[in-house]
Amino acid sequence: MADVNRLVRGVPPVWNLPKQTTTLAIEVGDMVKLSSGVLELADTLTDNLAFVGIASTASPANDSRNVTVYQADGTSVFRMVLDTATSAVPGAKFSISNDNSDAKTLRASLAAGTDAVAVLEKTIGTSDTTGLFKFLLPQALTIGDAS
Repeated sequence: MADVNRLVRGVPPVWNLPKQTTTLAIEVGDMVKLSSGVLELADTLTDNLAFVGIASTASPANDSRNVTVYQADGTSVFRMVLDTATSAVPGAKFSISNDNSDAKTLRASLAAGTDAVAVLEKTIGTSDTTGLFKFLLPQALTIGDAS
């Protein structure tokens, strides 16, 4: 449900980056990573090393235009979909989910665990399927391209 992932507050830096291929569709709100200098979907737990941010523009599969990305900056807040309803308190760390329920678009969501990319901003209850998150500074910017 990447189409419900949205910037809630803050002014994160933005990048305009090429995507991997014209067969890859990226939707607004998709978590993305850098691989060899181009964007791909961040859709597995281990993508935390190459994660750079959240797509702020869409690019359909047949489109070769660049994608604008909100850079994870540690201060801006995003509403993101959880892979399962869960309860957590502010400060809880979340990682990219390995549970990819839509194989056609490979939309990523957040899941509690290790290899964190985000920190919960506001308490969520057991029936909540979305949460407010601040994304940690991307490791891809501090240690280089992890692909």
